[in-house]
Amino acid sequence: MDTDVVKIKDRRCQLKHIIAVWQMFSVERARQLTLNGQDSFETLSDIFREELNAFQKLQLQRSVRNLDLDNLLHQYYEYIAYELKRKGAIGGTMGDLEDAEIMKSWSIRDTLWAYVDSKEEEEIRGFYTGFPVEIELKHAWGTWKEIVRLHATLTIGN
Repeated sequence: MDTDVVKIKDRRCQLKHIIAVWQMFSVERARQLTLNGQDSFETLSDIFREELNAFQKLQLQRSVRNLDLDNLLHQYYEYIAYELKRKGAIGGTMGDLEDAEIMKSWSIRDTLWAYVDSKEEEEIRGFYTGFPVEIELKHAWGTWKEIVRLHATLTIGN
């Protein structure tokens, strides 16, 4: 009986590792697509595709130096890919579209913080106190692109 339990736990552990590797590759793929000027979130609604203005980019540049950028990229990718993409997506329900219209003015900082907290995962170091509260979900795509660019710049410099 004990060997059956060990086998089941071993399978669960293997599955967790497979999922983690798949998530890591998904984030890396999206990052590379973005760096190559391609759209890594093709079905993301236009509601969430507003670009950042120069001031917002400057705020983001100042804040990312104190953040765990790898964790931020992972969590933000997951939030966009699994939560935002279905809101207002082509073929989505009217309720999803209405939700997207309401959500677009929500702060990315507060929304992503609540999302990570709800999963009971490690918080993004420095995120809540450092990420600009003024950047809203309507800037989700523009923010993703800027974070990817800054991550590439900062990791090349290290």
